[in-house]
Amino acid sequence: MQMDHLEFNQATSKIELLRVSGQKVLQKKNPGAFSIGLDVSNLEPGLYHVMISLEGGERIAHRLIIH
Repeated sequence: MQMDHLEFNQATSKIELLRVSGQKVLQKKNPGAFSIGLDVSNLEPGLYHVMISLEGGERIAHRLIIH
């Protein structure tokens, strides 16, 4: 199993993992979580976008490369 672990300095409300095409492949709703583990073992290699929604309404975008 391949896991990516993300940590934040603010509480999250939702995390989405999207292919470059925009297709949503994973969504986790974790109200109040300051860290989260993502199981990416079933995903095809490539570039993905991680969209993080914080409880205060702020959204953060990151890139994730899976080999």
